[in-house]
Amino acid sequence: MKLPGARFALTVILWGTLVGAAVRAAPAPYPPLPADPTLEAELLNLTNAARAREGLGALVPDEALALAARHHALEMRTLGFFAHTSPTPENATLSRRVARSGSFARVLGENLAWIRGGAVAAESVAGWLSSPGHRANLLSPDFTHVGFGSAAAEDGRTFVAQVFAYLPAPLEAAEVVATPEQVTLTAVRFELTRPAEVALFYEGDLGGAHTPVTALEAGEHTLTTEALGAGEAVHLQLGVRAPGANGSFSAQDEGWLEAGRWRGGGGAPRDGARLLQVTQRRQERRTEEVQLRFAGRLPRGLGGWWGERFFAPTLEETAVGTVLRATVPTADGAEGPPVLLLGEPDGAGTYRVVYGFQLLREGDAPRLVPAPPDAP
Repeated sequence: MKLPGARFALTVILWGTLVGAAVRAAPAPYPPLPADPTLEAELLNLTNAARAREGLGALVPDEALALAARHHALEMRTLGFFAHTSPTPENATLSRRVARSGSFARVLGENLAWIRGGAVAAESVAGWLSSPGHRANLLSPDFTHVGFGSAAAEDGRTFVAQVFAYLPAPLEAAEVVATPEQVTLTAVRFELTRPAEVALFYEGDLGGAHTPVTALEAGEHTLTTEALGAGEAVHLQLGVRAPGANGSFSAQDEGWLEAGRWRGGGGAPRDGARLLQVTQRRQERRTEEVQLRFAGRLPRGLGGWWGERFFAPTLEETAVGTVLRATVPTADGAEGPPVLLLGEPDGAGTYRVVYGFQLLREGDAPRLVPAPPDAP
C-alpha cells in the first residue's frame, strides 16, 4: 500500500565479524533532546500490536535508542535530507549515532519515514508494514528493543525514525574496578656472542617453562619477567638457537636464584651466551577489571575479545541477573584505548558481536563508553 505524501527508508546492521581495523576515538555523546511522548508511545503501541499479530514478543522501549532516533529525525529536518547516511561525519551511519546515544548495542536496524498530515504514527507504521524491507525490520525476531524520534518541519512534514537493537540482557551498570597489587620483577642481564633466539628456562631442563622467545643481536641485553616469585629457589638456564631455526635450544650459562640472591655456576657451556647478573625487585601494579551487571541471563557460550584477542568471560548468575567480569590486559603496543567486544555463538562456528565497549582512562578514573563503530 502506498500512502500519499509519505516516503520510507530502511537499513539494518548486523555486527557479526571480527576484522582488524584502525580504532577511532570514542564519539562525543549526544546532548539530551526532548521527546514527543504522545507520538512515541503511539508508535510503540502500533509497532508492538503488529508484532503481536505475528506471534512475536513486544519490543522494549530504550531511551538511548530513542535519543539516536530523535537526533537523526531533527538533523534530517534541519539539513533538509532524507536518508540513513548523514552528511555530518560523526553522525554518518546508524552505528555512529547509536554509539553517540550511549548504547553499547552492536546489532542494529532502522526504519525512516516522513509523513505529511496528522496521522503520523498510523501512517508511519502502515507504510513500514507495506514495504518488505521495513516489515522485516519491524517484525524481526532478532530485535528486542526500540526507540523512536520525530521532528516536525514548517512545510507540514514530520520526519520519523525508528531504531532497533538486539540486547539479550539489559545492561544495568558498567564499571572498571582498579586493584593495586605487588609483583616481583626479575631482571636477567646477559651477553650474546652472536645473533640468536633466546629464552630463559626456569623449571627444570630445557623442556620446561620459559620466557617468550626473543630474537636478539650480539651484545649485552636485559630480560625482565614476572614469572618468578619472590623467595623461591629457582634454577635458571639460558637457551639459545640460531635465528629462524624453530628447533630445540642449546643449553648455555646457568645458576640459582634463591631468596633474591643470584649464585652462578654449573658446567653448562658459555660460548654462545653468558649470564652477567640476576636481580629482583618488588613493584606495585594496578590490575583493572571490567564489571558488567545485566538484568537477565546472557547467552550460553558468550565469547569476549580485547581487540582481536579472544577470552572466555567470567559469568556469575545472581537472583536478579548476571555479573560479567573481564580483566583488562596490560598494554602490548596496541594503538588507542582498549576495546572489549562480547559476542554470542551463531551455531555456524562463528560469533555475532552484540555489545561493544571502549575503556577510557582520564587520570585515575577509568570508565567505559560505547566502542567506536569501526572497532575490530
